[in-house]
Amino acid sequence: ILVFYDFFRLPDISTVGPSDSPYREYYRHNKYRMIFEDDPLARISDEGIPEIALEGKESLIKELLFESNSHLDNVTVVKNDSVEEHAFYEFFGPGVGKENGLEHILDHLNLDWSSVAYIGDNFNDLEILKKAELPVVMANGPDEVKRHAALVTTRDNNNGGVSEAINSILKIRGEE
Repeated sequence: ILVFYDFFRLPDISTVGPSDSPYREYYRHNKYRMIFEDDPLARISDEGIPEIALEGKESLIKELLFESNSHLDNVTVVKNDSVEEHAFYEFFGPGVGKENGLEHILDHLNLDWSSVAYIGDNFNDLEILKKAELPVVMANGPDEVKRHAALVTTRDNNNGGVSEAINSILKIRGEE
């Protein structure tokens, strides 16, 4: 479990740390943001918890979600990633997510989904990819996510994939 307790000051994540996790790289990369504690859940009583994340065997997370379903009315649950049988799920307040954020921007700019080209790489991008006029998925995205793409890059997001996607979008729109 990871408890994100403050996105504006570091460290901002409380966790017991990775045990035998395929997300060891995530923990290594974000170590400067983390406090390793015996009971990260103790922070849940703190005011202003913006996010809680669970990573572990996906079947166990799904079982927990099913058992907690009646308590999740005011929670936005987002599957972020999966590696083999392992998954990373994020829990936010109601109505929080990339799709809602982009909806607000579109409303503010008086635009609709037909003007959206969206670049994503994982499950947490899925809802926007389904709505965007031009959904683009990075080469390293899961096959389940790639199925919703009009375009899949040949490079991943760590090796020029975003640049490739932008150039392809501009070419498709005749703006290169």
